[in-house]
Amino acid sequence: AGTLAGDAPHPAGYTFDFAGTGKSGAIKMGFTGESVTSLAHVPPHVPQPGTIAVRETHLKGVLDPLSAVMALARTDAGGNPCARKLSIFDGKQRFDLALSFRRQEAVESRASGQPSVAFVCGVRYTPIAGHKISEETKAMSSSSGIEVSLRPVPSANLYVPHQITVPTGAGTARLISQQV
Repeated sequence: AGTLAGDAPHPAGYTFDFAGTGKSGAIKMGFTGESVTSLAHVPPHVPQPGTIAVRETHLKGVLDPLSAVMALARTDAGGNPCARKLSIFDGKQRFDLALSFRRQEAVESRASGQPSVAFVCGVRYTPIAGHKISEETKAMSSSSGIEVSLRPVPSANLYVPHQITVPTGAGTARLISQQV
């Protein structure tokens, strides 16, 4: 929950309920401005040994994951949706995603009147707290191959993620939208 003022989301609350094989629970966060002011985990979250502690300073100037998607979709960057950094706290981990312009590429337009060009942004993942220093974390933070491709939708004044590319140890993972 929150508001959208201009091109910036302002989170008020975030709830993430999850259920899977042998694991279920919820994360609930409350915000004042861009600071987390309340946090609850059900069941209670106990960080594993070696986890970098999340401190109060890490919870200031952040967005929840859904507000971060809204921030990604909305921009006043003058035609370049890539020039920005998103500071995110997901309830357990605090990290930054720094976007930078890589290129423009043609995409098949399935919606009448929509631009057939996407902006490809390089994404630099920087873990801040709530994570363990591991080979996976080191690989993600040193990767130069993470990209998000954003398609403009001028009639809605937003950008829609068209493709996300993440190199992994098992190969490259790609998420591609099928329709705008």
